[in-house]
Amino acid sequence: MRNFTNFKMYKRIIIASLISLTFLINIFGQTTIDCRPHATPYWTGRIDKYGILGGKLDGEIKAGSSFANNFVGWAVFDISSIPSNATITSAYIKTYTNNSSSSSSHCLYVCEINVNPITASYGDILFDIGQGSSVLYSGCSDAMRSTGYHDISINSIAIIDLQNNVGSSTWKVGFRSNDQNKGVFDGWNWSSNPTNQNAEPMLMVTYTLPFCYPVIYSADITNEVDSDGDGCYEQWDFEVDVDASGGSGTIAYDVYIQITDDEGHNWGTSGPYDFNGTSTSDNKIIGTWNATNYGFTSNQNVEFSFYAYNNYGNDTYDQSLCVEFYGGIDDIESLTSFNIFPNPNTGQFVLEMELTQQADFEISVINISGQEVYNEKLKSISGKCQKNFDLSNLSKGIYNFQLLTNDGVVNKKIIIQ
Repeated sequence: MRNFTNFKMYKRIIIASLISLTFLINIFGQTTIDCRPHATPYWTGRIDKYGILGGKLDGEIKAGSSFANNFVGWAVFDISSIPSNATITSAYIKTYTNNSSSSSSHCLYVCEINVNPITASYGDILFDIGQGSSVLYSGCSDAMRSTGYHDISINSIAIIDLQNNVGSSTWKVGFRSNDQNKGVFDGWNWSSNPTNQNAEPMLMVTYTLPFCYPVIYSADITNEVDSDGDGCYEQWDFEVDVDASGGSGTIAYDVYIQITDDEGHNWGTSGPYDFNGTSTSDNKIIGTWNATNYGFTSNQNVEFSFYAYNNYGNDTYDQSLCVEFYGGIDDIESLTSFNIFPNPNTGQFVLEMELTQQADFEISVINISGQEVYNEKLKSISGKCQKNFDLSNLSKGIYNFQLLTNDGVVNKKIIIQ
């Protein structure tokens, strides 16, 4: 591998831009999902505090009280869809009031529950929800009295507890109420109608994931060809080293790399690539390229710009390379003059050339992506000659006009406006 010659100091996206990028990721890089109980025994349920009904009651959640029925309930939420490396930023519970409350102010308490109500006994559940657990939410609201869904925020204790359970399969909460009308909070009665999820409790979780944007460490060339040893290259591959050092993650996923130059050529975009940390073992080789296909008319230093980006950010890196123009007028002995006018043009132009002896020519027009867009063969050309071209059907841009013979090749850049 060989470093670029005459290279220019690479530039970085300014620090302020990266800080702004991190701020935007914190706002827009969030995901919100809803986590629900399973429609299986005791993922939702209730118990009668006075024991009149006895034991655990499956399915429907009730939190409320009356002289005859005093219930506490629970819900076990499936949180397996939250990625194990997620950071919880907020969460709330959507609960459903089935029977309108008769109390002046409905007070609902969401409680931490330490036992697993799916398997725990009546007594353990009653103690845990009724008096032995931390309160994650307590609120009294007239709005809670109305039938329908209500959003219940949960406090920082709940967020910490939920965060500690990320990577496991479930998170569970208990419910109790001061209301004097039984069944004020009515959960998902899956046992009576397992296909009806209209009243199902939901845990709404918003989280972020570690992100990583690409930082270009170097851009070199490899597999280079310099047949005449003048330090300018006729053909080469780019080798790009991208570090996953931007952001809080360790892998820069789905990175694309675009290559352009200061002559206005777009050398294309490749990817997506994944870059792991600061290792050089995941360098990407992009190529193969040659100068002739992009219309260079002399040996010259060209500044290439590498732009690496993914959904989280980007970085640029500039390097110079001496590119080899092989195909000047001197390479065709019989050709004494070669001109295209007007240039720039609208696609209509004249080729004028003079030859000292008869020759056959092939004309090729190549766009900046290296694709041939026009080809024509000329037979038995000699002396002074002119040929009119109408390529007005081509898109505006820079093209390489290539004249080929058995003796050599001539290239000239044309601009269609």
